[in-house]
Amino acid sequence: MEPSAQEPQVRRKKSRTHSVYIHQKVALPTEESGYTIELHRCTFNGGLLDDGEPEKLHGYRFMWRGPNGNLQSFRGQARLSSREDIMALIAKGDAAGLFI
Repeated sequence: MEPSAQEPQVRRKKSRTHSVYIHQKVALPTEESGYTIELHRCTFNGGLLDDGEPEKLHGYRFMWRGPNGNLQSFRGQARLSSREDIMALIAKGDAAGLFI
């Protein structure tokens, strides 16, 4: 059924597959455990919209990197142990021009 002229066009996602492109990152020094916390500026690529265009969302995330160098997503949650760590990462990202 074709939408009438009065009905707004809604762009809906057709798929829930996602990928993330990291544009820039900063990290705090590695902990004794070998894990490093990083702040990323990213583009999150979601599913396809009705017109076939990919959904692209820009934003930031905190992620742990394990001793083997792999990112540890932990279901999308990154526990930060202190306010100081959060503020240090944000200050480091700001100094590196990570925020746009």
